[in-house]
Amino acid sequence: ALAITYSANINELEKSELAPIRALITESSPADWPQVAREAMRNHWLTWLVQIPASFIESKYNPEDHIGQLAGLPILLMHSKQDPIVRYAHLEQLLTAADKAGVHIETYQTLGGHTQGLAYEQARKRFIEFIQNVEPK
Repeated sequence: ALAITYSANINELEKSELAPIRALITESSPADWPQVAREAMRNHWLTWLVQIPASFIESKYNPEDHIGQLAGLPILLMHSKQDPIVRYAHLEQLLTAADKAGVHIETYQTLGGHTQGLAYEQARKRFIEFIQNVEPK
């Protein structure tokens, strides 16, 4: 998730000696940090009341607010509908934000729980295929 925000803001770094970002792949990225914190806290009686203060978590790094700045960058977002930590709805939020800004996103629905997608051969094949299709600069 932080890679989305970083990629959108890398040009703000002066005299960067870093190689340019040529593609971006994320797995199970939250769209909104306070939202994912509230969702996680809702799942247990002990933390249920803490979900209200979670709304005040600093959110200037929300991927949803930055993904629209990545036009022209090849992007693959991978997410599982079985993810118990970051719900699949976060992927849909990211797609909506990207679509509003005219940013093309490729997606791949993985299997398993949170960040377990690459444990499956089909996901690894899609990951490699995406990288191989990125145009060299």
